[in-house]
Amino acid sequence: MTTHPRQAIRELINIGVIQGVSSDNQLQPASLDLSLGDMAYKVTAAFLPRGDVKRQLAEFCTKSIGLDEPALLNRNCVYVIPLREKLSLPSHLCGACSPKSSIGRIGAHVSVICDAPASFDEIPFGYDGELYALVAPSTFPLTVRTGSRLAQLRVMDKTEPGYKSAIVLTADIWTIYRARNFTRQSTPDVDVDAVGVYPINRFWRKLTPTVDDCGRGHVILDPHRLHIMASQQRVELSSEQIANMDAANLSLGEFRAHDAGFFDPGFSGRAVAEVKVFGASMALRNGQPLGILRTEQMKHPADVGYGASALDSHYQEQTFLLSKHFSRET
Repeated sequence: MTTHPRQAIRELINIGVIQGVSSDNQLQPASLDLSLGDMAYKVTAAFLPRGDVKRQLAEFCTKSIGLDEPALLNRNCVYVIPLREKLSLPSHLCGACSPKSSIGRIGAHVSVICDAPASFDEIPFGYDGELYALVAPSTFPLTVRTGSRLAQLRVMDKTEPGYKSAIVLTADIWTIYRARNFTRQSTPDVDVDAVGVYPINRFWRKLTPTVDDCGRGHVILDPHRLHIMASQQRVELSSEQIANMDAANLSLGEFRAHDAGFFDPGFSGRAVAEVKVFGASMALRNGQPLGILRTEQMKHPADVGYGASALDSHYQEQTFLLSKHFSRET
């Protein structure tokens, strides 16, 4: 399979295969930003649908929340939110979804589900129906509203071969931040549509590595806490390439390397990882394998690359950056 570039996604919108897109700036080089609808439903637990999502909402929903005005999604709660976009895919097209980078960097788990027996974030071939975001803030409460964009959709064609390769990314521990440990009542919220308004020190603590006599450093990662760090390597993608970073690989350690992990064509800079450790604390050494980056050669180049002036790109040429919500000053 190969991923469709921006201009092919636009054509799918024009012919009605993708419906409900309200703005051209939802189009990224090889993905489409998905936008929240006007209601959110608090549920007792996340669930993988096996058919009609609305019917299962009747079983799990405990509260409905209007999103016409800004609304708070609490930490350690789960919400299902219908999206404004709908699909009517032909039999040779399918979809894959992932959280937007800015959402992953604030520790929110976001998956897309649909009215079909499918895995999280997978839209089956020929799917015709609605899409839903399953949102579980785990680090900071989120303020959202109708139109907020938490996830993105890629469209793939099974009739066209894709060419893939993989490289191992290693950790640069000299700049690493850990989310502060708030009580449930004192945790400040993050407005997902805000840019550059939150002071870093209010939400994050910069960690200082321990250095041994040989100059080798390590940091201790606390379990179930969000850590933001960068790779030692730069990622350089052409207009014909995309990349995905594996969320977890237990052969590299008992941790999750990211909540987002998708790189659009034209991206240039270091990879930034959102690391959470399972179980016990873990020592991470400088240069230790962090994750596996898988690149894909697309059949057609994107007509606009990541970082272009026409796009709202926040992370081009990054060496290390927290999410766009935070000021660059501490």
